[in-house]
Amino acid sequence: MEDRTIRKERSQNIWSSFGRKFEAVAQATSLDPLPEFDLANIGGLAGPKEEIQTYACGVTNPEIYQQWGTFPPTGILLIGNRGVGKRLLAKALAEMPPVTVLFHELEFSQTWEFGGRRTDLPVGPVMDFLLDIVDRSIAAPQALVVGSTSHPSTLRQAFADPRRFERVVEVTPVYPDDVVDALGIHAADAEKRAGRALFASVDWRAVVAQHRDPPTGDWIRILHGVLRRKARHEACGMTSKSVTTQDLLDEVARYRQVSRHLVLPEAGNYV
Repeated sequence: MEDRTIRKERSQNIWSSFGRKFEAVAQATSLDPLPEFDLANIGGLAGPKEEIQTYACGVTNPEIYQQWGTFPPTGILLIGNRGVGKRLLAKALAEMPPVTVLFHELEFSQTWEFGGRRTDLPVGPVMDFLLDIVDRSIAAPQALVVGSTSHPSTLRQAFADPRRFERVVEVTPVYPDDVVDALGIHAADAEKRAGRALFASVDWRAVVAQHRDPPTGDWIRILHGVLRRKARHEACGMTSKSVTTQDLLDEVARYRQVSRHLVLPEAGNYV
């Protein structure tokens, strides 16, 4: 059995044991042991990619900072709208050092995923507990600690303390280049899974030019919306041809139509 496989199984066993002892914490956290994911799987975001690579190299080689008379950053904070790739950047970072800890959406009390701003939460005690976990994670040797938030304007200053997430990186895709790059990567991944060509000659820039608002994550959902429509047609006995530019433009139009009826704080999923 390969060493990587053994390490992965050991990590999962340790995590299972932890979950049985601390069920409440385990339910709010997850483990992705040795993810096979690198920066090449993320479209665009050249600046943030360089930042996290530099951070990983610096933290795992602190002697380099000593040669320049300074210290490695304790943690890195990714800020940006939902769906722009913050979590993917952290996942790619996990390929570099022994352990990467991601605190996803530090300003959780402001997120609409919980149904709106949660004024009923005991924010003080919860934040004290979260800060304690952050501090303990940063203190662990050879660990990279990443925080993220879609609500930087209301993020508590304690998280940006020099002992915590002192390096702030804005994750904002460059339009349209980064979106086009991401769509190309996901289209290639879909063809790899299918084992055949799925797309005709698509003018990705013409597609993206139709709507500037969706985050990159929603553009990927639009792409898969087209593929799922093709799959449904085939399941019903209809003939489905390769995906064309027009297929994608039609799906963008459906996205825009549905978005008109959804009152969301920012662009989100559509049905």
